[in-house]
Amino acid sequence: MEEINTGLPVVGGVSWGTHFCQFYGGREDLADSLASYFKIGLEGNEYCLWITAEPLGVEDATSVLRVAVGDLDGKLKRKQIEIIDHRDWYMGGGPQRRGCDRCVACPRSRRIEPRLSRLTARR
Repeated sequence: MEEINTGLPVVGGVSWGTHFCQFYGGREDLADSLASYFKIGLEGNEYCLWITAEPLGVEDATSVLRVAVGDLDGKLKRKQIEIIDHRDWYMGGGPQRRGCDRCVACPRSRRIEPRLSRLTARR
């Protein structure tokens, strides 16, 4: 099975679909790790979705990634990468929505498949 480069030297290559957890020492350590992870994905023409939470919000994540990735604005415009606050992703409709429809990540309410047809994979 082909290995996918995570961009994280400690983790290395993994099989597609592998889940892992990484501990970090602080905000900068987290930012560096995530920027490397998404940079490799974008360079591999993958669709990337970064759901942010404290200590890195959307603006911070975008700034960190802008330093690491060339033409980030173009990739954002083409929707090769989306950077979304966790509250918008999970609770996008507010408290009036219930059940599966409350979660914006639900396949019934968020469609990313059309974008994937032109990209290599998802990250």
